[in-house]
Amino acid sequence: MRGTNRNQSTAFSHVSPEKRVPSDHPLRAIRAMVDPALGRLHRKFTPLYSSTGRPSIPPEQLLRALVLQVLCSVRSERLLQGEIAEAFLPAVLEQAGEQKLLSDAHFTVDGTLLEAWAGHKSFRPKDPKAPGSGESGRQERERDFHGEPRRNDTHASTTDPEARLCDKGYDTQTFVAATRKLGFTPHVAQNTTNRRSAIDGRTTTHPGYALSQRRRKIVEPIFGWMKMIGPMRKLKQRSRRRVGWVFTFTAATSNLVRMRRLIWAT
Repeated sequence: MRGTNRNQSTAFSHVSPEKRVPSDHPLRAIRAMVDPALGRLHRKFTPLYSSTGRPSIPPEQLLRALVLQVLCSVRSERLLQGEIAEAFLPAVLEQAGEQKLLSDAHFTVDGTLLEAWAGHKSFRPKDPKAPGSGESGRQERERDFHGEPRRNDTHASTTDPEARLCDKGYDTQTFVAATRKLGFTPHVAQNTTNRRSAIDGRTTTHPGYALSQRRRKIVEPIFGWMKMIGPMRKLKQRSRRRVGWVFTFTAATSNLVRMRRLIWAT
């Protein structure tokens, strides 16, 4: 049964939480944006709960707690259903549109690497007959993995089967070729230190490439915030589905911080 979303003024204290938080605290401005976003999700909350039984913790309170966890770098295993967390981002963006903080003048797509909860030693051969595919824990610690080639097409993690081995550099022949095969022009930063870049003048002399290099510096701090402040530096969840909704919810919280600054500036 869905619990009632009501504010509790006091709890074993003569001073309410409302009076403990200063009137100019940044969390108040974020709370003012979170509540309307949660109001937009009201119809999504109701079907998730039974009409009978003991009232549960209101989903609004759970989501507010998740926002605080992201803002305060609190690590927790407590999860809400992914579809609700993912619906939180559009609700936040809708408010940004109402405040005229969105623009379609430029659209940037970028990516970042997230460290999965899977060590290199957890990658074992997919072939059950290959050496090292069925070792015990003690054999795993004693075995020397140094110099052993491991690839995504031949190996998989026993800890998180959906984790993948990735190269930290995007300026590689493999990445550039795969991106072009999808029909996109990769505007990756060139790495010419003692090597030849995977992209040439056909890409770098285009005006759009120079624009992308400037714009990407705006996107990178967002990923940095999500890793240093949010919970994305070292994943605690497994599977792309769970990691995906945590990433989306963290991105929504990052937008709340940016929106507060922009609204304050205007």
